[in-house]
Amino acid sequence: MANQSFPYISVKQRDRTFLLTKLPASLVATISYASVRGQDDEAGAIQRLLNAGRISSIKAFTMQVANFPASIVLNWVSNDPPLKRDTNSIEIPKTERAAQIIDGQHRVAGIKAAIMEDNALAALELPIAL
Repeated sequence: MANQSFPYISVKQRDRTFLLTKLPASLVATISYASVRGQDDEAGAIQRLLNAGRISSIKAFTMQVANFPASIVLNWVSNDPPLKRDTNSIEIPKTERAAQIIDGQHRVAGIKAAIMEDNALAALELPIAL
């Protein structure tokens, strides 16, 4: 599948720049993964083990309400292909495990489970900090 482009805004805090955008839930589910502390050797392995009850609750919430105003925070870790951006848009490759979840692992897992039951939720727009 071809890369998709999305509008973004830049936010600079000290020596870091974050990109705020919106992505379809299906793309977030494809590109993201959680690295679990004490289980994965990867740098940045900060996430707790996934809680099945919490995922089930978020899945139900997604199926009924599907309002997620808080950003999911992703760290882009893939350089193959790299992210490309211009002054107006960022090109996101649909590459599995390209972005490590820093915040929102249960939301992503719950939303992913909801999509498996109702594919129309794949188009749900999610706020992302990258």
